Amino acid sequence: MNVIGFPFRGFIMLIKYTLCFSFCIPLLGADFSLDQLTTNPQVFNLTLLDIQSNQNNYFQASIYPNELTFSSSREHKQNFLSYNVAESVLYFSNNELSKAYILLKYTPNERNLPELKETTQELLQKFDKMADKKLDIETVEFSNKEKFKVYKWVINNAYVLLYSRPALPGAFVSVRITPKKNNNIPSALENLKTRILPNVSICADKSKILPVPMRRQLPGMDACSNTTLARQLNYWGSDIDQQMVICMANEKGKSPENTIKEMGKKLGYSVEYKTVNKKPVECCIELIEKYNSIAKANNRPEIAVKSTINDVGEKGEVNAKYSWGDNFNNMEQNIISQVKFNDISSYRQFREMVISNINNNIPIGWTVKRHSEKGKHRRTLIGYDLDKDIIYYTDPWFNCDKRSMPFLAAYCMSVWLQIVKK
Repeated sequence: MNVIGFPFRGFIMLIKYTLCFSFCIPLLGADFSLDQLTTNPQVFNLTLLDIQSNQNNYFQASIYPNELTFSSSREHKQNFLSYNVAESVLYFSNNELSKAYILLKYTPNERNLPELKETTQELLQKFDKMADKKLDIETVEFSNKEKFKVYKWVINNAYVLLYSRPALPGAFVSVRITPKKNNNIPSALENLKTRILPNVSICADKSKILPVPMRRQLPGMDACSNTTLARQLNYWGSDIDQQMVICMANEKGKSPENTIKEMGKKLGYSVEYKTVNKKPVECCIELIEKYNSIAKANNRPEIAVKSTINDVGEKGEVNAKYSWGDNFNNMEQNIISQVKFNDISSYRQFREMVISNINNNIPIGWTVKRHSEKGKHRRTLIGYDLDKDIIYYTDPWFNCDKRSMPFLAAYCMSVWLQIVKK
């Protein structure tokens, strides 16, 4: 009985472990939560598709194929260790979960700093209790002397890094978690490395789209430029997020652009700013008038423009507010191709800059005017299609992965281009 019984029990156990290996991983994905990153080492065996199978975590895939992103909203919530999550990113390498970034709290207001500090202290205590090993604290300091601390632990075979900056500007507390596959303790900020491969971008003979990671502009933060720069850096492989960019770009007596240029030299990339259109509002209004005239003559839909009286000047002149928003996206190619401008030299330069940089796998920060009032908005130019004569872009405020508009319309609303490259 013993001779026969032992192999039989062994066979039963083999079937159990085989079934567990075959079915537990997908089930783990179906029940995935951020808490598992610190409680279950097996979670790092999950693939992107495993986690997408969970309809309750609200992670979004984007044009960049190796990430899933989440942004908090009224409809969609996530928790990590009982705290509401503002933003999270899951990174994948060799088809397995390789790293997670979780932003728990951020604030542009001094009155919220006590709550942020309290959250940091609570997390320090929690991680100390959970830890298998506590590691040394690292301090990150940018060239403008702004800095933050990074606390490190080993918890359930994973490295857990807590980033804390309880000061303005850019106050935040966030967490990064990576599997402990070797004894190399991760640095606070991963060194920049080229992430782009020739077969990653979507190419055709006369078109190209770059797979730029998507990040949403954080609610309450008037910081589209910071979000866009963070996306450009993430594209090149950097761990710098949009809250860190706010710290990095803050230096008295210097413009954010100059500070970022100086910081770029330290991190191994260059930043260039190119002025495109010195009168974008006038250019947009002229485009709308000419386009609508041709559209009307051809019995085609015109481009809607909101026009309201904003105020009356001292001399009785009327200052009108014009807003075209994203209506340029609806322009028809056969109509806009008939629009003619007297001076097109700067337009040609704009086309050449966009095409040459995209061809060199460099996404472009794109500052635009969406209305005639003060204020600008920054997006990311990620591609073009010459047959359709359009550019492709993404917008951090609307969290849109890919939109398009005619080249000429994009030029008219352009203010300047920000080019970040290795």
